[in-house]
Amino acid sequence: MDLWVLILIYGSSISYCLFLLNTGMLTWEIRRDLVFVAYGTFPAAFLMLIPYTSRTMKALDPRSVMQKLLDEATLSDTRDIATSSRALVQRALADDRVLSAEDMICASLRKEDFTTAMFGLTGLVSKIVHLADSYSASQRRHWLFSQHPISAYLDTVVRISKHLKRPGRIVAEVDRELSSQLVSLLTGAAHSLSKNRLHAEAGIVDVLASIGAVAVSPGNRELAKRTMEEIARLCGRIPFLSYRTVLADGKTSIINYITTIERVISALNAIGEPAAKKWGLISALDYCGGLAHVSMIYARKRGHSQDRQISIFPHEEPIMRAVIPLDHCMVDTLLASEYGLSTYVGEPLLYHRIIEPLANTARASYEKGYTAIGHLSDFGRTVGAIWHIGGAASLSCTHDLAEKIAKVLADLAKLDREVIDERMQHTMGEHYRFRELDLSLLQHLYLEHLAN
Repeated sequence: MDLWVLILIYGSSISYCLFLLNTGMLTWEIRRDLVFVAYGTFPAAFLMLIPYTSRTMKALDPRSVMQKLLDEATLSDTRDIATSSRALVQRALADDRVLSAEDMICASLRKEDFTTAMFGLTGLVSKIVHLADSYSASQRRHWLFSQHPISAYLDTVVRISKHLKRPGRIVAEVDRELSSQLVSLLTGAAHSLSKNRLHAEAGIVDVLASIGAVAVSPGNRELAKRTMEEIARLCGRIPFLSYRTVLADGKTSIINYITTIERVISALNAIGEPAAKKWGLISALDYCGGLAHVSMIYARKRGHSQDRQISIFPHEEPIMRAVIPLDHCMVDTLLASEYGLSTYVGEPLLYHRIIEPLANTARASYEKGYTAIGHLSDFGRTVGAIWHIGGAASLSCTHDLAEKIAKVLADLAKLDREVIDERMQHTMGEHYRFRELDLSLLQHLYLEHLAN
């Protein structure tokens, strides 16, 4: 608007002078009033440059541009959900203004303008939370709605979240302090998203995974560890059966919940596997501890196997997807470790962060009926992991730790001894990873606890 005012004044001044010259009025007796007006328009136009320059500099500020882009990007996202549709919600991203904001953030990071970059990142995260909150507010006003607005809001939130991945990777490479600030920002956003009952945390989990994975290459172990901890901790905040749709059995909600849990497990794998290879046992405990925590949380939150609402998941995949990589990583790392647990404070960590959560996972799986396929069930797989990890740890651990693990197995045998014994018998021939295990000590202590 300021530019058009300036153009109008300059154009009027020039047009007026040309008018005087073309009409020949200045060849007659000089009229001072006309000349005064002609000369007065030029200083007026010049003075207009002062506020225009100030406003132009402000408008060219990257933060102002990013704020405007983000404001326009979610212009239609807050409309009433009763009149909303997938096309209406996604129309705001048709010209992808968020991508322009992402490019500006990345450019600021490369120029080490961290203040501007953090401003843009904060704005993007705030828009994600705002969009999810607007859904929750609409949901409270309209309890009867179709599935389309839910999926539209969810897709849009996850879609905007993807624009944080590229800046997140750059942040992890260029500055450790800024990386810590970004992780705190994302964690706070994820906690806010978990309250609005939309299951939109998956987008934030993917961003944290990309940051943690990049942090491994330059050797930023603290950042990799923190991202794994935050991702695993977030799992406990995700509400199960968080919202109901017009489907009476709530299957849509369960699908979204399990999809989010699987994204959490994939995120931990993306960070933890390279971290364990790079830093060995110390990072393997962080990674596997996160997987054990996620499996325990999921096992406790899900319903009974005979529950009609979850009959669409007979394969019980989330627990297996967490326990199997945990099992393989810990066994490989313990066998490859030169000193094992003997000269490291890893014994209490191994027991409290891995063995105990796995035992709780097995108990919850048994109580809720996930034993239908014996040693291949969630209960059997979890017990097998305890056998394998205990066997690998017993090669270098103290007698106390081996006895604790044996006692855990004996307690679980009270629930289903047949599965426990079957897993022990299959350990040696089940996979090449487990051929080096010596279960004699663990088996001896296990039988002693059973006898008592």
